[in-house]
Amino acid sequence: MMPAASATERAFNSAIGLIIESKRKERGISQQMLALSVGVHRNTLCRWESGERACPLLMLLRIADVLCCNHLVLLPRREYTWGARVLK
Repeated sequence: MMPAASATERAFNSAIGLIIESKRKERGISQQMLALSVGVHRNTLCRWESGERACPLLMLLRIADVLCCNHLVLLPRREYTWGARVLK
């Protein structure tokens, strides 16, 4: 069994999910169409967009391809990464 996600991880997953959802809607693509295009079930995409689950890197890259954007656009700001406090 995997350990529970930390608050930072949950916030990071939620931020990525919101960005994915926003970009998907900008492009006028349904959850079903995006899910089919990247090869996952719509429920899985829904969990990623809601932040309930972490989106794996390979899937994030596929999503970026389908949405015709750079994968870095789908990542949240630096404040969600663990090293942010060290670099201030």
